Amino acid sequence: MRFYTSVLYCIIISFFPLSALAQTGSGQQGIADAAAYKTIDSLNTLAFKIKRNDVDHALTLLHKAASMSIKLEYKKGESVSYLNEAGIFQQNGYTEKAIALYYKSLGISQEIKDTLNVARASQQIGNALVEGGDLKGAEKLFKEAMKSYLVLGLKDDLVNVFNSLGLLYMAQEDFDASEEYFQSALHESQQQGYTYGLKKANFHLGLLHIKKHNLPKAKAFLYKALAIDEKNDDKYGLSLAKNKLAFIAAKENDFDQATKLAEDALQDAKAITASQLVIEAMETLALINKEQKKFEEVIKWQEALIKQQQETSAREKSFGLSFLEILEEKQQAQLASKKQALQAEQKTKEIFQVLEVAGLASIILLILAYLWYKNYAKAVKYSRELAAKNDVIEKNAHILDALNKSIIKQNISLEEANTMKGKLFSIISHDLRGPIASVKGVLDLIGRKPMSEAEIKRILAMLGHEVDVVMGMLNNLLAWSKAQLQGSVVALEPIEVHQLTGENIDFAAREAKQKEISLINEIPENMILMADKERLNFVLRNLLMNAIKFTYQGGSVRVHMQEGDDSVALVVTDNGKGIAPDNIPKLFTDKRFTTAGTAKEKGTGLGLVFSKDFVESLGGSIRVESIEGEGSSFFICLPKLVLDTVGEASVVF
Repeated sequence: MRFYTSVLYCIIISFFPLSALAQTGSGQQGIADAAAYKTIDSLNTLAFKIKRNDVDHALTLLHKAASMSIKLEYKKGESVSYLNEAGIFQQNGYTEKAIALYYKSLGISQEIKDTLNVARASQQIGNALVEGGDLKGAEKLFKEAMKSYLVLGLKDDLVNVFNSLGLLYMAQEDFDASEEYFQSALHESQQQGYTYGLKKANFHLGLLHIKKHNLPKAKAFLYKALAIDEKNDDKYGLSLAKNKLAFIAAKENDFDQATKLAEDALQDAKAITASQLVIEAMETLALINKEQKKFEEVIKWQEALIKQQQETSAREKSFGLSFLEILEEKQQAQLASKKQALQAEQKTKEIFQVLEVAGLASIILLILAYLWYKNYAKAVKYSRELAAKNDVIEKNAHILDALNKSIIKQNISLEEANTMKGKLFSIISHDLRGPIASVKGVLDLIGRKPMSEAEIKRILAMLGHEVDVVMGMLNNLLAWSKAQLQGSVVALEPIEVHQLTGENIDFAAREAKQKEISLINEIPENMILMADKERLNFVLRNLLMNAIKFTYQGGSVRVHMQEGDDSVALVVTDNGKGIAPDNIPKLFTDKRFTTAGTAKEKGTGLGLVFSKDFVESLGGSIRVESIEGEGSSFFICLPKLVLDTVGEASVVF
């Protein structure tokens, strides 16, 4: 009887405090939740305001808001967090990720029947679909959003969706429907005093009438938009409107006015660092000068345009990398936060379990005494089975060791492949694009402008120079890539170095003749080395071409040999400009380094990097000695070939 009384007492003690706490705390919890909801709404609002200027801080706020919303089951706060986060991804060009988050927000808003956020999510998905080319899907979502805004009486949002629909129909060349929506946006903006909507409606009507070739009407609407932008000092809007007005003036042959408007548009765009608007203004200025047949001005603006596009591409790449770093950092922080939350939840559960166990301790102690006896018997049995299994594990340990070594080897191969891929993509994206873009620009110029024979010769020489740079780079890339793809296999064979040197001197003779440079082969005729002919040929050819590049008119380049106890050095020596002491450590590194030759020849910075890889694959090394103003010597140090008593060749390493 006493035992059952103890059990009943423990059960009452275990459960009564929990129910009492639940009853007394429910009222206070409701007040706390309301305050937390307000905090979440504030975080979402602040993130929306700063998302264009401080992506890092905005994502931090949104992740915190989403985490709090999920914990408190505040669906509206969670939906708005996803909506704002999607906007950040869209503004940074990650449309697919943005659409996924918009649909996530839409699903939650539909679940809780939040009509406003359903409409806003639908509109944003529509904008993303327009960017992706799904105009029909975008049209459906815009019209659903429009119906919701009408029901809710949100006039400003209604104007925005009118403008979006007008642009959509204009893209489909349904000009009547497009004009109807733009006029609706114009009328509603005037009624509500919505300045932004009024400006956009006027600007869009101007674009529409340009497409309809009604330039007077287009000009009237664009000047109205311009007046609003001037009043608000909106540099972005000013640049857009002035650029379109410049286009119209050019079409009307008012080139002075067109030039002034386009130059003003360019200055406004530069004032706010709007790269795309700068490019559009430059394109308009090039068009205006082309219409006037001012080809020198066209060339000037084309060159400025190419430079701006290159700078914009570099900035966008830098920004994209920064955004990815921020995103990765936030994802790591989010994972860490989730991990901490799970740990805290687990700790709470453990504390709760301890409290329950304390109430039932007397029962558990009795049960444990019985279980201990049974487990002891099982332990004896299991220990015998375990000993047998350990014998099996020990016998198979060498198999696991072999597998581990194989996996490590595969990982090293994958890392090397990734490194090679990174090098190739870096070289192709950074170095090949520039010369090819220059060639394309020159070819476009030839197609547009009649030229004299002297001009054609000058431009063809320029083209030849750019093509030589590209061909040199491609030859280096192909040779290096082939070696990388073939892996570590090196085809060693006896090579007559004097003959190989002569072949490379013949190859470089044309370039040397242009600069009246003497090429001298001082390698002994009986000199033989064990090496991979293709790799050694590549290295020797690159060093010869470099020597010619950095040697002055009338100079000389000689190839000779230095012999040591167990190695032989092939030396390429010139009496050219030499290398500055500060620049010598920059050679043979992954960070490519190049300078102009004595005749302003361009280089790629790849030859010495690849040469180092090839020489090291042959078991050798490469180094340089140079005195600035006197010349340079590059040493290809390779193992010496020796002959045994039966005349078979081997290599000393």
